Amino acid sequence: MRGRGDRTGEGQIECCLGAILRQLGQYTEAEACLRSSVAFHGQQSEREEAGWALYELAMLFREEGNFQQAGMYAQEALTLFREVSNARGETWMQMVLGEVSRGYGGYYEALGHFELALTNFRNLDDKDGCASTLRDRGIVYEALGQYTKALNDYEEALRLFNELGLRAGQAWVLADQSIVYADQGKLDIAEKICTEAIAIFREQGIRRGEGWALRTMGDIVRERDDFVNARAYYDAARTLFSALGDRVDLARVLNALGAIGFDGGEYLEARVLYEQAQVIAHEQGAKQIDGRALRGLGDVARILLRFADAERYYHAAAAIATELDTPAEHCAVLRRQGMLCQVQKKYREALNFWVQALALDQRLGHPARNELQQRVDVLVTEQHLEEVYAECCERYSSV
Repeated sequence: MRGRGDRTGEGQIECCLGAILRQLGQYTEAEACLRSSVAFHGQQSEREEAGWALYELAMLFREEGNFQQAGMYAQEALTLFREVSNARGETWMQMVLGEVSRGYGGYYEALGHFELALTNFRNLDDKDGCASTLRDRGIVYEALGQYTKALNDYEEALRLFNELGLRAGQAWVLADQSIVYADQGKLDIAEKICTEAIAIFREQGIRRGEGWALRTMGDIVRERDDFVNARAYYDAARTLFSALGDRVDLARVLNALGAIGFDGGEYLEARVLYEQAQVIAHEQGAKQIDGRALRGLGDVARILLRFADAERYYHAAAAIATELDTPAEHCAVLRRQGMLCQVQKKYREALNFWVQALALDQRLGHPARNELQQRVDVLVTEQHLEEVYAECCERYSSV
């Protein structure tokens, strides 16, 4: 006869095995182990152990992009940890709930969860928890265009992961840092640290991380107009995410491939890719991905001279950017709305959109910002819009 302790041990082994399989990207096998662990501990009324198995399940579904299911498991685990007064468990669940909020595009709600988790992890002297939460908060700051804050969090997270000797954590932070540097136009730095991240992910066998970094590398080389290599990186990331069942990151890659198709003049292919990304974004409630897909669909419609459709897509994308309060995304839409007005010879409206975009874009010296300023200068000179320009500058000076 098995004793109660043996049964507990069986459930704990299943949980540990599920956690390892999750980190290796073997989600189907991981889910089976973790569900078995929850069942074992539930039979034994072991709420704390069940809570940790539910934590792993929440992380698994969050990684797959199923935010609704992840949130349900996270809340269930949080309840169990509160019942047994496990402060550490409660704090890890706050972090997961923040990640779920971020997945939906609820950035300020996510920040609230991360602030609480970070305070509690520091009180518990949990360096792993602090590092993980700092990395999570950095991702939110990056999305909001607060690059200095993002880099500060990443530096501290990297220091802690280095101190703990956690190679996987180091790789995730390096990949995220490279995104910020790419946003800032520092492509050489971005490429260097992203290459390092890819090497660590491969060394550790973390396929989702490898896919994440490959997609980022695609973004970096696309900024250099190297579309052939960018497509190769995106295709490699797409293969990994498809194999893993990671739907949300797959949608991100589909948006990126749509941009490559658009830049290469393959407009109908680009539209199909954007539509595929949008379907997934709607399924999972990932608003920021939906916004980028709408932006891409607007680009295709604009180039095909379907101006009413383009205006509708851009308007919807702008509404999402405003709702999420993501200045970089809003700026990207405003640039396109200006281009749409320009091609229709609505020069005053175009100037209005572009000046608003420049006011939002804090990346002084960035090539894309400089290019937009040049567009504005040419438009003002050619169309004699000096007075309108002055009015627009005054209007958006406090943005």
